[in-house]
Amino acid sequence: MVQALNPMHASVLIVEDNPDDRLIVAKALETFGIRHVYAVDTAEEAISFLRRQPCDVALVDYHLPRMNGLALLQRLQTAQPDVRVILVTGARDDRVAASALKGGAVDYVSKDEMLTSGIVQSLQHALRDEIAEQGARREMLMEAGSGALTIAREEADWLLETLDGPGRHHAGEGGGPEEWLDLLQAFGRVIAETMRTFPEPAARAEDSLVRMFAQRGASPGDILKVYRATLRALAADERPLRVNPLLALVRIYARVMAEYQLDRSMDAAGRAA
Repeated sequence: MVQALNPMHASVLIVEDNPDDRLIVAKALETFGIRHVYAVDTAEEAISFLRRQPCDVALVDYHLPRMNGLALLQRLQTAQPDVRVILVTGARDDRVAASALKGGAVDYVSKDEMLTSGIVQSLQHALRDEIAEQGARREMLMEAGSGALTIAREEADWLLETLDGPGRHHAGEGGGPEEWLDLLQAFGRVIAETMRTFPEPAARAEDSLVRMFAQRGASPGDILKVYRATLRALAADERPLRVNPLLALVRIYARVMAEYQLDRSMDAAGRAA
């Protein structure tokens, strides 16, 4: 997704049935430094293309065959809601503009404006809208994670039952892998860093913990027990969690499994040699 208001980093789909206009618009965008420009002829092709290649912004001509730009806007609002639509027409029409904005378009421009810096301003507006919505979605996710610690501990118990059989582990059960205190501390750092950097990974903390698990030949059950004990320690400290710590567990599992697979591949290669 776009992380800055610089349109050069955006991916833009031109939906225009006139080949001359399509070429002019594409050249204009490239002139302004926009690097990822795609083009299709019809609304149907736009829908199909965006399923395969998501774009940040769609420049949609109002006068399209079979399905005009407003109808395509409605379809994209349902099928591809992450695409920001800018409606384009040959001449400004306040009624069409009002319908476009009411239907979910982020802006409305004439083809004359495509050849000026106005199109850059319109793209910036579209990207600003996308970033604001990303922030709102992220904040909602963070708020939804306020009770994540309790849920995560219950999830850990349920996962352990899969490995050890039902009734072997319960949410209030004491004990844990205390002999692996360094692992507990390392897993705690991963979760704390994940809280701070989400949605970016806690790369350094993860690297350290994965190495420790790999060096000790930890099993899936061992990893899960360390994770559960870490949650217990976090609960004792009454640390608020704004992201579900299960995300950290899944990433660690995936990385440890990849590490094991690499080791097996190297062992097999060594035996073959």
